[in-house]
Amino acid sequence: MTDSRPDPVALALREGAAHVAAKTTTPPWPVVAERHTRRNRQRLRRISLATGAVLATAAITVAVAALLPAGGHRPQAEAHRVRFGNHILMVRDLLAIQKTARPVPSARVVTRALRLKTPNHASLAFGAGSAWVLSPVESRSGPPCGKLIRINTATLNLTGSVPFRLCPSAVTYGDGAVWVLSFQIGVRGYQVARVDPITLGVTFVTTIDQSITPAGDTGAKYMFLAVADGKVFAAVQDRLGGTQITALDTTSGKPVHSAALPSTYGPLTALAANDKVVWAGTFNGWVLRIDPLTDSIRAARHLGTRVASLSAAPTGIWVSVNLPVPSRAAYPGLDILRLSPLTGSLKDDTGLPMTFVAASGPNVWALSSAPPYTSDAGLVAQINPANGALTQKAHLTAPTIQAPDTIGVYQRTVWILNDFLGTITRIAP
Repeated sequence: MTDSRPDPVALALREGAAHVAAKTTTPPWPVVAERHTRRNRQRLRRISLATGAVLATAAITVAVAALLPAGGHRPQAEAHRVRFGNHILMVRDLLAIQKTARPVPSARVVTRALRLKTPNHASLAFGAGSAWVLSPVESRSGPPCGKLIRINTATLNLTGSVPFRLCPSAVTYGDGAVWVLSFQIGVRGYQVARVDPITLGVTFVTTIDQSITPAGDTGAKYMFLAVADGKVFAAVQDRLGGTQITALDTTSGKPVHSAALPSTYGPLTALAANDKVVWAGTFNGWVLRIDPLTDSIRAARHLGTRVASLSAAPTGIWVSVNLPVPSRAAYPGLDILRLSPLTGSLKDDTGLPMTFVAASGPNVWALSSAPPYTSDAGLVAQINPANGALTQKAHLTAPTIQAPDTIGVYQRTVWILNDFLGTITRIAP
């Protein structure tokens, strides 16, 4: 498109010439010869100075325009519009966004080696001054299959463990206890165990969903636990590819009710709870608000092609989703959204293309990204819940196919697990 606006340099020259002509009168002929050379020199100097001033002004104007767009505001990071359903979401340039985030001092990032098992991003829990993780046993020739490990959050020292005959695949903390969900291929049903966080004694074990016999790839990554309203909710994949959710009384361990989620939602990829509401994310991109009294779905929001992670906090329900993007796009199909903690409606699109999100109180952190941002596979960043800006960041070791995949927030510290490298990291900003 051709710019029809007048050239500022030519305009200034014309105005300068008109001004000179208006101020100049024709002298008698003999004087012309004497003043001819001097006048030409003076005119050339005036034109040269005027041209230089206009060019300098134009250069400054262009520079300011490049730095300050219309309105004089600071520029925002480039954003790519992605339409999904009734929403138009924005995926921002992660490399530009994180430039303003201050690095966490290296002395506040502590990593220790630990053999881990993280079937999904929720294989980490906190409570009673400890972090709780799952670990496989050294030998797989017989039981036990795995164990629960207790870690002191102040020192990162291992302070105890609990072996399980079946393979532990999910862990959570709530109502004063640690909860572990286990299964074994070829063994009917799943087991939910209550563990005392102080003595590490197993208070009770309840077998659920005995009509299901796990076989082959039974979907350990689709198994979750959450505690709300005096109940512990265990989610497992059923035989049709949907999800079976069973609620147990946290005092007696007895099943209270059970419900099957339609297979159209896909398997569960996330489960969390805040007070009296359970929230679930699914493989097909749905976020579900579940009534803990009846296990019924009260609200369903389709927000992406897949829910990668979900975390419940007073500031909102934080969700990371996959979005449809062209195969060779210059940005990943990822976004972090904040939903209403009451209705699940979309309240804020941060535009942050990061894979996992975790929140506790006002503290919200995100972990990792995807190609083409391969250099940010180990990025850990704090999100300002008010405006979605990144305020602090740290980069962890993350080889191409060995990126960390679990994040949690506890008492102003953020924790990251990498079962590929066998490490647990605590960041205390």
